[in-house]
Amino acid sequence: YMGALISGRGAFQIIIPNNITQIRPYAFAILPPGTDPNAFYYENLTIPSNITHIYEYAFYYTNITGTLTIPATVQEIYHRAFYYCNINECVIASLTPNATDIFQGCSNLRKITVAEPVTTLYKSNFGYTRNISELVLPATLTSMETGTFSQASPPSVIRFLGETPPVITTKVFSDIPGAALLVPANAYYTYYNATNYTTLRSYIFGFQYFNAGDVLPDTLSGMPVKWFRDYIDAYYGSNNLTTSPSNRELIALFV
Repeated sequence: YMGALISGRGAFQIIIPNNITQIRPYAFAILPPGTDPNAFYYENLTIPSNITHIYEYAFYYTNITGTLTIPATVQEIYHRAFYYCNINECVIASLTPNATDIFQGCSNLRKITVAEPVTTLYKSNFGYTRNISELVLPATLTSMETGTFSQASPPSVIRFLGETPPVITTKVFSDIPGAALLVPANAYYTYYNATNYTTLRSYIFGFQYFNAGDVLPDTLSGMPVKWFRDYIDAYYGSNNLTTSPSNRELIALFV
């Protein structure tokens, strides 16, 4: 309970030495919550590669801001490890069944990038997440368990980088009704026909890059499309493109 030891003594930033391998429960917790919010301050924290385990509530109410990066060298993350942190973005390359509700209460978190070599999203990995604008999933992902998003609010967009759809159940999306799925344009037909991908979801998008002056095709993968400048426009059906694009990513809404 290091937070209790230094509470009231001003702001501290902790450097984790190379011989440390575990961050134990409540190690950097601020207890009671809010009593000294500046006791530990991190901006753009990267968990060092020597850390193999992050235990439950390790960063409870800790003032971590900016981007949190968790490398694949972290073997285990436990329940609510980053409970009520102030991060805006997270890049995470390690998820296991023990990593439940790890971002619960992170009200400023807007983007989560799950990085390779993650292959599975387990039950409650993203439980109780709120207000996520974009969740990016790696090409290595092969399955998503029922309850991955238990008690979560729907991400605006879930972006799949892989051309092979991960195996899912209908309950993956029934927990987050209204989330839009953004998939590679050349894999759209594969996702569209994959089991449970067109059940209990709002939209499946394809995406493709075009150059200024290119003529937008009316179909992709044999499906009719409407073109938008970004996924927010596509999601709400506004600002449909009728002319040639500028140099930027465009979003195809398959209809």
